Amino acid sequence: MSGKSEARNVVMEESKVGSQNSDDTLVVLEFSPKAPAETKEWLTALIKAPVRSGGAGLKAKLVPNSLKNCDTLHISADTKRLLAGAEKLKIKRCLKNGAPVDFCVELSKEFKDFANDGEGFLTKSESERIVFMGLEYIKPHEDGTVPGYPEVKIYRNRATVPLCLSSGIVTQIFPLHDQEKLKALEHKWYLSFSRKQPLDDIREYFGDTIAMYFGFLGFYSMCLVPPVLLVVVFSLSGAHDQTKNTVFAVLNLVWGTVFLEAWKRRCSEISFKWGNLKTGIGSEEVEEARPAYWGEKRTSPITGQQEYYYAPWKRKVKTYAVSYPIIFLCMKIAMVIVLLYFRFLDAIETKYNNVGGIVATVMLLIPSILYAVVIAVLNNLYHRLATFLTQWENHRLESAYNNHLIVKLVLFYFVNCFYSLFYIAFYLQDIDLLRRHLGALMITSQLIGQVTESLIPYIMFKSRVTKVAKVGKKIVVKAADLSDDFERQGTQEQYLGTFDDYLELFLQFGYTFLFSSAYPMAAFWALLNNVIEIRTDAFKMCRIYQRPFAQPANSIGAWQPAFEALGIVAVITNCALIGMAAKGADWLPEMTPVNAVLMFVAIEHFLLGVKFAMSHVIPDVPQWVQDEMARQQYKAQLALRAQGDDLDARKSAWKETML
Repeated sequence: MSGKSEARNVVMEESKVGSQNSDDTLVVLEFSPKAPAETKEWLTALIKAPVRSGGAGLKAKLVPNSLKNCDTLHISADTKRLLAGAEKLKIKRCLKNGAPVDFCVELSKEFKDFANDGEGFLTKSESERIVFMGLEYIKPHEDGTVPGYPEVKIYRNRATVPLCLSSGIVTQIFPLHDQEKLKALEHKWYLSFSRKQPLDDIREYFGDTIAMYFGFLGFYSMCLVPPVLLVVVFSLSGAHDQTKNTVFAVLNLVWGTVFLEAWKRRCSEISFKWGNLKTGIGSEEVEEARPAYWGEKRTSPITGQQEYYYAPWKRKVKTYAVSYPIIFLCMKIAMVIVLLYFRFLDAIETKYNNVGGIVATVMLLIPSILYAVVIAVLNNLYHRLATFLTQWENHRLESAYNNHLIVKLVLFYFVNCFYSLFYIAFYLQDIDLLRRHLGALMITSQLIGQVTESLIPYIMFKSRVTKVAKVGKKIVVKAADLSDDFERQGTQEQYLGTFDDYLELFLQFGYTFLFSSAYPMAAFWALLNNVIEIRTDAFKMCRIYQRPFAQPANSIGAWQPAFEALGIVAVITNCALIGMAAKGADWLPEMTPVNAVLMFVAIEHFLLGVKFAMSHVIPDVPQWVQDEMARQQYKAQLALRAQGDDLDARKSAWKETML
């Protein structure tokens, strides 16, 4: 035993030799301080093992982290491994004639800017993504346990590194910031007074998914300007309040449709510029399975290669017999909480409704503010539950996983965040309460979002990089030694993806458009929040969070139909509110309540017809983009044909030399 331990220690010491800040390090893997040496040795060997034997084929070097008193693996890859990964991930690159196609190692010499055997051909974010893919695809060929952790089971054909993360053996994996490029991006982005965001620079540094989110956030914010201007114009006019609110609601609903259709065109332009836009029917790529997907190995009937297979009927049973009943139970609980809130609100109003003064005004607002806090807590708990259930369902494709997760989130959040508004509007029919409750709910939720997303992570980061020491009889708080940039980045918060960001915008869109006839000021609060959000989100991406792994994207995914569905519901709710207001007939004296309801039902159908017509009349892809795509496809075909002719000529020459 002592000999074995001594040998292991020698190996571990040898792996620690070398510069701790090697320039070729792409990804850092951090072990738990309690992880034994045999576990580190085992995982290091797996990462270094060739891909054909179940490893990642990467370079790994064990380096101590003095700040956290643990060991880290500094992981990199040689050019050959990176190029092979680029081909597997279907990273787009331009041929010498300018046509963007999936990178292919065999045709590497035909690609523009490919020189020196591919050294520097890939960006750092692309290289980091390839390394992360290699780590995630490490899967054992047989069942077993993690060395040093006999209680942690390893299952055949299931991803090893995600298991180590969930078990606490590995605490985090993160790519490294490029400080020079980050500073340049900061000056172009949130430190600049320019209205236009540097989306291309954001995409190059953070990847498509994050750049697409900021593109959508900026576009959505700009589209909120016309409704806010309408609010200003109508507030200065002397028309009847109900008339102003009705006209505003109709124009706002039409504008919401224009925004969603215009975004699809803008999204197509951005995706085309980045080389990610799908070319149409028959051009869909074979999507790779998720790293966390598991099943039995089989030969794929499509590609003829080995793949993991999990019976679809098992997934459907999990999804529809277990997950969705749990989701509906959570929605029922959210409804019960809403009813309890209204009982509390009724008690407060009974006590303070006829009492004047600032104390009564504040007390009347307290129920809505408390309810907004309860909503935020329930949303957080449910998000974790929905993520767990979706992972447990074992979806093969990343797109399917995201779609199922979004459906779960939208169903619950719609009830949790909007059910109380529907209850006030259509059961209590109290427009003043609706206006007050919606304003308090929206402003409170936005303040909570800013605090939890930016302020708290910043405070936590500052607390991690300070040390409390006793000097004589005094307690001194001083900055930790962050001279090692790798250790400093290890103390930063992890960015968990754009899900929460899109969800926040989805809820804001609902608050702004669902009841715009009752509370037009919602558009102003949304715009104000988004102007601040763009800066704070940019700041936290650059300064508070670790650099996330770049992910591909050609749209906002399933969030697009989610926004469109909310737009349809907004038409119905606003027309219903206008119809209810028309029953009083104060502003339509010659119309009976029945005729008023019929008229606004007709307006509702008209607006839905307008939405449907606009979605079909306005093309999702601009004509110039379609023309450019056709031109690029033609160039790619010419290049492939020339490559084929060259290969035939070489074969013919070889035959002649053999005669």
